[in-house]
Amino acid sequence: MILVKKYRDNYGYALVLCDKNLYGKKFEEGEFVLELNEFFKGEERERIDEKDLEDIYFIYAVGEESINILKEKKIIEEKDIKRIAGIPYTFVIYL
Repeated sequence: MILVKKYRDNYGYALVLCDKNLYGKKFEEGEFVLELNEFFKGEERERIDEKDLEDIYFIYAVGEESINILKEKKIIEEKDIKRIAGIPYTFVIYL
């Protein structure tokens, strides 16, 4: 299960994905911190659909499930994934 949040800011629509089991946790590795706070709170879902991807300029995804969804949709590849304390995350920016 993942949390899905699509919101509009000054640049357009952004999509935030977070594995539900990671929400509310904080991960640290050296000087890097990944804090999954209210920003990541969204609708509980099993996947995203094409409507979620309409008109977005930015995707931020955290967690194995969220990352795998983006890989399955061929939005990202393994080389696009970073990790903090073993937790995978990625950013996608559409120009």
